[in-house]
Amino acid sequence: MFDLSVWFLANKSSLNVEKTIYTVFGCCDCSQAKITLAINVIKQVSSCKYLGVYIDQDVKWTVHIDYVKAYS
Repeated sequence: MFDLSVWFLANKSSLNVEKTIYTVFGCCDCSQAKITLAINVIKQVSSCKYLGVYIDQDVKWTVHIDYVKAYS
């Protein structure tokens, strides 16, 4: 378990836990990893939209291509 509270406090920063998600890239098995901020668990997802581009945990374009096909 990783608690980000200390880092955000030390760097005088904040995070909106309700909008925050994370993805683990690569082939390591981190499915059991939990990232928390105080008592809030941050949600792990297999893909997410970043700067208009969908990125998945395998660093492939499949999710983004499917999105573009669906809305073109």
